Amino acid sequence: MSYLLCPGTVSPKKRKRTSSRLKVDDVDQIISYIESSPENRRKTFPELASGPFRHLGVSKRVVQRKLKKRGYQQHVACLKPPVSQKTMKTRREWVEAYLNWTHEDWTLVLWTDKTWVEDGRHPGEWVIRSVRTFLYKKIVI
Repeated sequence: MSYLLCPGTVSPKKRKRTSSRLKVDDVDQIISYIESSPENRRKTFPELASGPFRHLGVSKRVVQRKLKKRGYQQHVACLKPPVSQKTMKTRREWVEAYLNWTHEDWTLVLWTDKTWVEDGRHPGEWVIRSVRTFLYKKIVI
């Protein structure tokens, strides 16, 4: 209480937030760099901040936060399904066999879903991609 009554004491000030040093043009430049090649998509946020964009002087968290605002995050890369000649032949035969089925025929089919279980780790490579670009050919490994 005596602290409040003493003349000349300074009350604590609110912390000022500094504006981000990443401008819109900088974020556009990072996005165009990421989208320019599959190798660039595989770079992590620390690699982007300390590598090609170290001249911007921002941390990996700033890069990550700004890209997330634009819809870009790191995801496990999708793998191309293996399509061998045998698989292509089997698929073609299946399509030809069921091509003329009616809607009523398909309603009689019991549909199931295949699932897989992992031990919590994501195997494979990570890529930075937008939600809108889930199966683009450039992103699929």
